[in-house]
Amino acid sequence: MDKDFLKICKRFNEYGVKYVVCGAYACKLQGIEKVSGQERLTNDFDFIVETSEDNISRIKSALKDINPKIIDLRNYDLKKYQTVKIAGKIEIDLISNLWQIDYETAIKDLEIKEIEGIEIPVLSITQLIETKKNSFRERDKADTYWLNKIKSG
Repeated sequence: MDKDFLKICKRFNEYGVKYVVCGAYACKLQGIEKVSGQERLTNDFDFIVETSEDNISRIKSALKDINPKIIDLRNYDLKKYQTVKIAGKIEIDLISNLWQIDYETAIKDLEIKEIEGIEIPVLSITQLIETKKNSFRERDKADTYWLNKIKSG
C-alpha cells in the first residue's frame, strides 16, 4: 500500500475528517489485485468527503504539510463542484458526489479496513460497482468485472 495514501488516511483520522475512500484505492482495499492477479494502477487518491465548512477546515489542516496547495480549497468548492482535484506531487481528489453517492450515502454501507494500524473507511463493493458500472473508461469496466467476481464470492 502506498505510503502517501496511508499518511493521508492517518492524518484524516487524527484530524477527525469525515471521509470514505473510493476509486482505485478502494478497489485495492477490497481485494481487486488479489482476484485479478494484476496491479491496479492510479495517479491519485480519491475520497468522498462530507462538505461542511468544519470538515473542509479539518481537511485543510490534515493536508497542509502533505500538499500545500490545499490552502486554495475554498469552503464552498465542494458544494459547487462534484470533484475538486488538489494537484501537486501527491494528487488528491476530494469528491462531494460520485454517481449519486455522497458522504451520507457512502457511510451507510462502508467497510473499515485496517492497514498498518490505520483504520480506513472504504466504499463497499456494492457502492464501488455503482460508481464504476456506467463509466466509459476501460479501467472502470475492468474494475466492475473484478468487483462483481469478488461480490459473488
